[in-house]
Amino acid sequence: MYAVSLLRLLPSVWVRALVSSARLFDLRRAVQLAHVEAGLPQPLVGQRVLEAGSDAGLSLFPLALRGAVVTGVDRDPGDIAVARHLARALRVLDAQFQVATLNSLPFRGRSFDIVIAAEALDRADDDVGALKELARVLRVGGLLALTVDAADRGQTLVNLLPHRWLRPVRPCRRFSATDLRQKLELLGFEVVDTAPCLTGVGAIALDAFARVRALDPATPRGRVLYSLLSPLLYMPAVLSDALGQGRRGYGLRVFAVRRSDTGAPPHANGNGHGLSLKYTTALEQPTQAIAGRALAR
Repeated sequence: MYAVSLLRLLPSVWVRALVSSARLFDLRRAVQLAHVEAGLPQPLVGQRVLEAGSDAGLSLFPLALRGAVVTGVDRDPGDIAVARHLARALRVLDAQFQVATLNSLPFRGRSFDIVIAAEALDRADDDVGALKELARVLRVGGLLALTVDAADRGQTLVNLLPHRWLRPVRPCRRFSATDLRQKLELLGFEVVDTAPCLTGVGAIALDAFARVRALDPATPRGRVLYSLLSPLLYMPAVLSDALGQGRRGYGLRVFAVRRSDTGAPPHANGNGHGLSLKYTTALEQPTQAIAGRALAR
């Protein structure tokens, strides 16, 4: 992210003041991470957290400051370099950041209590292989938090714009809740929460960012416009998610608990949240938690 890279040029005291707000310059990432944080167990002290596709580590530093032991991996060496710089500036000395792909994680089995993959599965070479790797490094009873592009997005207002204003859409891997649930259950996970994210205002904004030519982040002008619009749209997008349960969205969030090494399908208790797990209460209504957290800022 362009705005995050600029943090490397600032004194450490400025970095500490700005790092918590820097992720707001990427609307998609900011809303997805709000969903993830709302569903994490509390307290986090001593919890070993891995983020696959961590970018510059902006989601991990708040967790580290709350006592978690954090590790981030990303395939982009530039992002890892920024993350290491920010860790030093924030004095998060035990944070680790490594260059790696989701299909080949450089960790022993059962190394983590929580694994986060916000969008990373969309970019994986093989989504099933990536899920197997996430299952391998997560301890039994550990929490997996995913956000992915949704298969069924529906139509948005962007489709009404003149064709000359739009740029070609890049193909991307999309996921349905049913397909992802089946894959996770076959790997021995219990899916405890799944719901759309980036609904309403957020879905329209993300579709515009993906298609409108003037907002193309590959151009300097588009990068600036994207970064300026993202913080303005963050609060409407979060509130739209909180009020839009059951609505089709741009993305999908999934929380799952690893139940076994056998791959045997787990047994549900019929309440829609799987077994009676310690995470279930925190995940019952995560969208309300997100809205409350956003309003408190």
